[in-house]
Amino acid sequence: FVHACNPAAQAAGLRPGTPVTKAQALVQGLVFQDVDLAADARDLEQLAIWFLQRIAPIVDVDGSDGIAIDTTGTERLHGGEAGLIEDMVSKLAAKGIQARAAVADTLGVAHALARFSRSPTVIAPRGHGAGILLAYPLECLRLPANLASQLRVLGFERVRDLL
Repeated sequence: FVHACNPAAQAAGLRPGTPVTKAQALVQGLVFQDVDLAADARDLEQLAIWFLQRIAPIVDVDGSDGIAIDTTGTERLHGGEAGLIEDMVSKLAAKGIQARAAVADTLGVAHALARFSRSPTVIAPRGHGAGILLAYPLECLRLPANLASQLRVLGFERVRDLL
């Protein structure tokens, strides 16, 4: 299975969890790299510590590909929410790390927006509710890959299809 995708692969329709054979059929000449999950986990933990020291006192690794940061009360120290996430993403880019960031009322919505929004930075309107995700693919709900695949077979493609 595909573990991670760059923007070009995502634009071609690939997502983490896509079977490799399907990915190869969708994108001719697709280049794969072996994943080192242990090294990735160590690097992500170090990055979380970096954020803890510079951004906010509540930081945690979010799965194998993200970091959750509770910025409540600290965003004003960084020029507001927009300034904070733009600054974080640009600092990481300067270090060669491609990053995405989202601010939302709940961790689940922020998780989905950061990973599935077209924009690399997103700030959800306050009080948005879960309805903000209706147009997003099922995978934004952090469903097991096999469940998302089974739901697709039944015709469910987007969050709104489940309601």
